Amino acid sequence: VRPVQTSGFNFQGTISDKMLLVCRGTSGSPWGIIVFIRTGSILHSVMMPVFDKIDMISTYDNFLKNKNETITVSLCRYDEMKNIWQGNQENTSLNWPKKGVLFP
Repeated sequence: VRPVQTSGFNFQGTISDKMLLVCRGTSGSPWGIIVFIRTGSILHSVMMPVFDKIDMISTYDNFLKNKNETITVSLCRYDEMKNIWQGNQENTSLNWPKKGVLFP
């Protein structure tokens, strides 16, 4: 869980705006998702694993244990009319801090 300080998107919270980020490995397969939760005036991001493929388990686990703070993500929106999540094909880099006062 991390507080969101800045982002290139206008996230309000995944339940409200129906947007989340998909964490992608070098193969392009998703290994995690990041949902957004607003508590009062503060927006938090929560990373959760996606274990559709067996190798994604180790990718998620390795990310949590290594010192790398940069991940590749793509925006995903829920389409209520079609009742599906639709992912953006464009990837971007995201900093996921692992040290500092807020991140023991």
